[in-house]
Amino acid sequence: MPFNTITTRDSSRTTMTITAANSSRFSLAIEGVADSFRLTRLEGTSGIGELCQYDIECASKSQKTPLREWLGQWALITIHDLEGGQAPRYLRGIVQQARFLDHGREYHRYQLQLVSSLWPATQRHNYRIFQGQTTQQIITRILSEHGIHGEQFQDLTQAAAARPYCTQYGESDYDFLSRLVAEEGWHLHYRHHRQVSTLVLAADNQAFAPKTGTTTLRFAADSSRPQDRECVHQLHSEHQLVTGAVRLGDYRFDKPSLSLDEYCATQSSTQYAALEYYDFPGRFQDSSGGQRLSALHLRQAEAQAHRLYLETHSIHCAAGQWLQLQGHPYSQLNRRYLIVHSRLLGEQPQSLESGASSRPPRCYSALICVPWEIPYLPDQYPAKPRVPGPHNAIVTGPPGAEIHTDEHGRIKVQFYWDREAQGDDTSSCWLRVNQPLAGVQWGAIAIPRVGQEVIVDFEHADPDRPVMTGRLYNGQNPPPYTLPQHQTRSTFKTLTTPGGGGFHELRVEDKAGAEQILIRSQKDLDLRIGNDYRSDLQRDQHQTVGSTLREEYGQNLDTEVGGNLTESGGRNLAFSCGGDLQLKVSGAHVLKAGSRIHIKAGIRAVVEAGSGISLKGGAGILTLDPAQIAMQGPLVRLNEGGGGSRAQAANPAPPEAPTPADDDSPGGRAPTPKASQTPLPTEIDFDKIESQATAQLAVLRQAQALGAPLVEECEDCALPDSAASETVQSQSEVTDSTPTPTPDRALLDSIHGKHIEPESLQHAAALLNEARKKLETTGRYEPTYSQAELKHLAQQGTLSERYMVTLQKKKAASDVVGFRRTSGRTTCWTTTFHQIRAADTDPELICDLNGMPYDPDAEYELIIIDRGNYYQQDGGMTIVPTYENTAALGKREFDKEFTAEQIEQVMSPEYSQVYAEILAEYRSTGKNLYKRSSVVEFSDAYFANEPEGKSLFLARHEHTMELGTNELFSGDGLTKTTGFSGYVPPGVHGSVETLTLEKNPATIADLEKNGSIKRILAKPISKNGK
Repeated sequence: MPFNTITTRDSSRTTMTITAANSSRFSLAIEGVADSFRLTRLEGTSGIGELCQYDIECASKSQKTPLREWLGQWALITIHDLEGGQAPRYLRGIVQQARFLDHGREYHRYQLQLVSSLWPATQRHNYRIFQGQTTQQIITRILSEHGIHGEQFQDLTQAAAARPYCTQYGESDYDFLSRLVAEEGWHLHYRHHRQVSTLVLAADNQAFAPKTGTTTLRFAADSSRPQDRECVHQLHSEHQLVTGAVRLGDYRFDKPSLSLDEYCATQSSTQYAALEYYDFPGRFQDSSGGQRLSALHLRQAEAQAHRLYLETHSIHCAAGQWLQLQGHPYSQLNRRYLIVHSRLLGEQPQSLESGASSRPPRCYSALICVPWEIPYLPDQYPAKPRVPGPHNAIVTGPPGAEIHTDEHGRIKVQFYWDREAQGDDTSSCWLRVNQPLAGVQWGAIAIPRVGQEVIVDFEHADPDRPVMTGRLYNGQNPPPYTLPQHQTRSTFKTLTTPGGGGFHELRVEDKAGAEQILIRSQKDLDLRIGNDYRSDLQRDQHQTVGSTLREEYGQNLDTEVGGNLTESGGRNLAFSCGGDLQLKVSGAHVLKAGSRIHIKAGIRAVVEAGSGISLKGGAGILTLDPAQIAMQGPLVRLNEGGGGSRAQAANPAPPEAPTPADDDSPGGRAPTPKASQTPLPTEIDFDKIESQATAQLAVLRQAQALGAPLVEECEDCALPDSAASETVQSQSEVTDSTPTPTPDRALLDSIHGKHIEPESLQHAAALLNEARKKLETTGRYEPTYSQAELKHLAQQGTLSERYMVTLQKKKAASDVVGFRRTSGRTTCWTTTFHQIRAADTDPELICDLNGMPYDPDAEYELIIIDRGNYYQQDGGMTIVPTYENTAALGKREFDKEFTAEQIEQVMSPEYSQVYAEILAEYRSTGKNLYKRSSVVEFSDAYFANEPEGKSLFLARHEHTMELGTNELFSGDGLTKTTGFSGYVPPGVHGSVETLTLEKNPATIADLEKNGSIKRILAKPISKNGK
């Protein structure tokens, strides 16, 4: 019955006087359900900060609407005032459970459970991160996701400060929302009206409305008569001892000396400050935040100190309203109270068959109230989840960045469970990084780079306080050396940034017989030693200097060579010393100059030989020996002419001073920890408290994000096995760890160099326009990737690419991207933007590359898809379309008409050839390929005596109709060209494909509106241009 036609059933089947016993006090209507109901019993609860729930029993003479269609529908319960003095009370809820009980003489009896509009939020759990949003913004978004907006929600709070980082960690939407409300010191309650149920968010008691009708309830002892509606016929007052003081502490890493300690104590004499609640961390970062939170904790405790339990027949007593109690003999109880919880019970069994019961309908409420003057906060709310163990994540940064950090060396990451992250510098908050040493400007540091996998733990198991604790290799980021082949190697190897191509390395080889320590610098190596440097070399030392060797010694250079000392200078050899030069040769001293020899002494030159001295110049000879002095020559002169030439003074060039090694300044000492300044609570003897602790060790698996797609390895990020190159050591070479380039490495370098990632959808369109101009000018299509590169891309998969393209015949904006299948599913075959970029927007060429038939009379459009928006918002399952993957998809999604074995058999290269031959014969009949009855009729005739052959053909045809795996499907993720465009030869690979299957896709108009796609009219290029 529609809500606007609800009537009170106030007559029976026979004519009688209407009395209290045969009047209907409760009525029920369910939106969208045509049946008329009589409500016989009602029991429900509601509370501030709680979900409403009403269990009802009702009856109907007929069941016009199936029971399952009642679920999720709004229901309205009306509680009438039989005496007509007050307005009805309305209760609204969603049918969460419907049960058929039995069938009596006239009525079908049912049992229903109605719940609040926020109840569906208890059934949806999520992992996601909110950054830079206020609590109101987060709450509004969650409520909107559950259809609660407009007049269904009223926000009476003041704007809260933005939360820098807030995580919903595996919580239901309801628990997460309730926790945020409690953390702000707010509360939620419902206000029910005939047409709408409004969820109210508020921060103080002023948001609570007075009790409907009269606000006063009179206490009437021993009175439980239903006619005493506005009376309290039972009352219990309860006081309890609760926490009297709250102290919170916390720590800020960027201000470690800052004292974050806040204390708040009650002013009430009924509580004791010694009963202190102390919590660390208190989850605040400044003094004002700590004061606010400590006051909130105290408010929650004070709200439980005094409670009133009432029972009344008043129909207008709802949680979230206040009332005034009067007439109680204990005068201190006659005051204003806030109803924080209400339990409603109503019965009217006489509303069914005549004479079923002579008892009149009854309705009473059991209430829990607190004094009005105490600002109320619920004491029960979901606790913040604790992260049970470390998580894996990927380091992220802005587009193009290889390292992204801040002044503290922190990083940003994307968790595998985060389905909304963009994989950039907005994916998380800054995470502190665990380093091997951390002093005051001394220690060790290595910033994790974008794309690396790391281990993230959480301080105090708080999901809002992540910290990076480790790093991991994975299939996309393999170790520096092939394992287990090089399991004896330990290394510290870096990579030049940006761009890569170079590296530094410190490597230790522990393999017996091949032990080695390798130090490699890509550019400079600076070594600075504060005192002595000692080296003990047991065998040879080989040193090669490509340019200049400069050495400087502050004092002495002592060199001792056990064998030969051989030095060779390509040009000049110069020695200079500030004192004496002494040479001692045990054998012969031979000095040979190609031109002249000059010996010059400033005072005196002495040459002595034990046996003789011979001087020879041309034909002249002077001999000095113990027996004689002999001169011989064509002409000998004594004291006459023949003056000798002057000796040339030595003037060696001074050596160039070496460049000093790089240096740094020493760090400082960390301050000595001080004794704790946080005072202990008074009047509590902690020595009498026996402390017991039980340690538990559990191995926890990482929680898999619900519905998150598996992402395959990207070819641009994959690294080949870096097998160490074999090195040959000689006396003049130093071992290097540079790997010899392999064909795989060259292939990856080529692919990486060709990859162009658009900055936006508009940028992608501009790149296509440039390619079109080139194609129109040259008339030649030059594919971006070679056949070998396309095969590699297909093996690696392209699921991680952001920008994809698909070509389809022009559609209305109300339609979807892809093709609607007969089952209602939508399939979309795409390829990556950078593969199709060189083909511009020519539909004939794109059809040829993608193995699609081309209709020259059709109008095509190219759709560029930004998967960073599209798949995040609209869902969908994406696979690499191989035989194995499409078979698995078919076994899961298709009707069970075909067995798993049949689907596996038809999705194979062998059967694809058979299918193509059968399909060619079917096409020759001219019948509609998409009309199943015609296909079945053909298969009946074709497979007259082969039922299994018919089943296989129909199974493959079902695959074709639902997924598009036609006779041109190659099953390896690659397309094959037919050559009809004239740009490419037939039978070669055209592109790497992906296939997306969706059940509830968004329309083209919606996708354009949120910036997920860009549509481009695809016009063929004139044949004259080819």
